[in-house]
Amino acid sequence: MIIGNGSIAKLLNDREGFLFFAAGVSDSAMGNYDYFQNPERQREHKLFFEHAKTANQNKMMFVYFSTISKFIKFTDYTLHKNTMEFCIRDFCENYTIIRLGNVWECTNPNTFINAYKVKPYEPRDEYKYMISKEQLNFITDNLPRTGKHEISIFGELLTVKECLKRATK
Repeated sequence: MIIGNGSIAKLLNDREGFLFFAAGVSDSAMGNYDYFQNPERQREHKLFFEHAKTANQNKMMFVYFSTISKFIKFTDYTLHKNTMEFCIRDFCENYTIIRLGNVWECTNPNTFINAYKVKPYEPRDEYKYMISKEQLNFITDNLPRTGKHEISIFGELLTVKECLKRATK
């Protein structure tokens, strides 16, 4: 079962016995106002508890997509992802938290690549971790069915300029 209709959800292969929660907050630039008043974060919390209960009742593996940027910077977005990870650890009987960087095939308009395609900008001198849809599916297609797991997928480390050059060919 795949929950969500965004970029990650569209890239995944469905697997029996798994609940892929790909309906989370995906815009890291989202408002920096009161954390608990953010409607997107409230929506994700509510949806999480509904589907985590289903996963527990049906002995399914609950798979959540977080971010590797939580190891790099402290923002409202990484605070939210950390909060969700704590909820998952406390509430889910079987879970896998997958921390991702960027997926090449992602169509989310908020990613740096897709934002650049709409409105080119001078890239910052920084690095991004990139993986492909095939790499993502190799990992999700081979997850264990039970247990408590956390996976950080760093992928290929590239400068933003290198990423944009590849993506706009």
